[in-house]
Amino acid sequence: MVAPAGPMYQVGTLSGNLLALTAGIHTLKRLQKPGTYKYLDKITEGPVYNFEDAKKSDTAKFARFYRGMLEQGVYIAPSQFEAGFTSLAHTPEDIQKTIAAAEKVLQQI
Repeated sequence: MVAPAGPMYQVGTLSGNLLALTAGIHTLKRLQKPGTYKYLDKITEGPVYNFEDAKKSDTAKFARFYRGMLEQGVYIAPSQFEAGFTSLAHTPEDIQKTIAAAEKVLQQI
């Protein structure tokens, strides 16, 4: 059992957060769908299994994407090694604006 009810201590930003757990479960379900990894392979130059693989990413290309998103009024984390999250503050319109901005910027780079 996990502390304080048991001897094991678990800590982390989203540890035990039901929303994070639900997102993780749905991510795993999505990854099990046919074609998911084939799609992911198309948007990377090789498999990414760990940080060493991730360090091979094109940081200059991400920098162009980041600046392009800023120019479109969408503020994202400034490093491709960070995660982005939606929240209840994001409206469906915000999400559509972000998708449209990303599509536009990706076409330009």
